[in-house]
Amino acid sequence: EMVATFFGTLLTDVAGRRILLITSTTVMCLSHVVMGTYEYFTEYPYCDPPGDSRCKNHLYPLAIASMACFTAGYSIGMGGIPWIITSEIVPLRARGFGVGIVICAKWTFFIIIAGLFRNYEGTVHPWGAFWSFGLVCLFGIFYVAVFVPETKRKSLEEIEHSFQ
Repeated sequence: EMVATFFGTLLTDVAGRRILLITSTTVMCLSHVVMGTYEYFTEYPYCDPPGDSRCKNHLYPLAIASMACFTAGYSIGMGGIPWIITSEIVPLRARGFGVGIVICAKWTFFIIIAGLFRNYEGTVHPWGAFWSFGLVCLFGIFYVAVFVPETKRKSLEEIEHSFQ
């Protein structure tokens, strides 16, 4: 995670925020799909009997690779760049309040998702949970591509003026 965060930090001003966010969210989406597929194949109906530990052990490297890719993808983009963009696009006169609202909203959603994950996973199965998170990431890719402005190499005044 630290290595990916380091490279993400170096690439932020070189590659641009939008491209890193799109890349990051794409990696996260694919990681969720792979993890969901791992859960599906190890639980039903490809393991005999379903849930057989030999089947899980055989595919275990797939789960580890998926988790590592997710962590790296999150670290190079979605982990830090939203904080940068938030501080850049909120006007100076409202920056303290605006960033505070964003922080509260982000942590509120983190707590809700973490608290409800086990119930959600029990309702839609583990693969359904990961596939639905992948779907949310897919929507995130399109959202970033359409609505998030590129702020690379722009002054705060230029960014603020572009929203007027």
